Amino acid sequence: MAGLTKKRKVVAAAMMAGLFLLGGVTGAAAMRTYQQRQLKDQLEKGPGPARARMRLRAMRRFLDLTAEQESQLQTIVDEAETKHRELFEECGPGLKELREDTEAKIEALLTEEQRATYKKLIERRHERRGRKRRRGHRGPRSGTPPDGPPPPR
Repeated sequence: MAGLTKKRKVVAAAMMAGLFLLGGVTGAAAMRTYQQRQLKDQLEKGPGPARARMRLRAMRRFLDLTAEQESQLQTIVDEAETKHRELFEECGPGLKELREDTEAKIEALLTEEQRATYKKLIERRHERRGRKRRRGHRGPRSGTPPDGPPPPR
């Protein structure tokens, strides 16, 4: 009977260790899911609002802000983000025109063979950017002019 009791103690200890381990794994998985959901929400709102939220969070953490200061800072940051978006929208068409003009000049300089390779490089860059956006990577928003062809492989 003494052997049976010792065996039960070992089984109980193993079960407790297993439950502890299972709880840790479950907690880690839940935290990861929560963090991924938060990150996805931030990325879907775009880099500007995400940048503003991170800035406010850091200021709250390091500056010991009052509720009044926090409210005023929120207003200031929101206004700045709105102005930033407006300025970008004003410049966007001009930047697109500049890019198209630059690409036309580059293509005029190239030989027929080089032009074909250049166009393939441009297409490949657009495809990569499209894949990155679908996966949720930060990058230029839709309508943002690209910044030149990717390097050849």
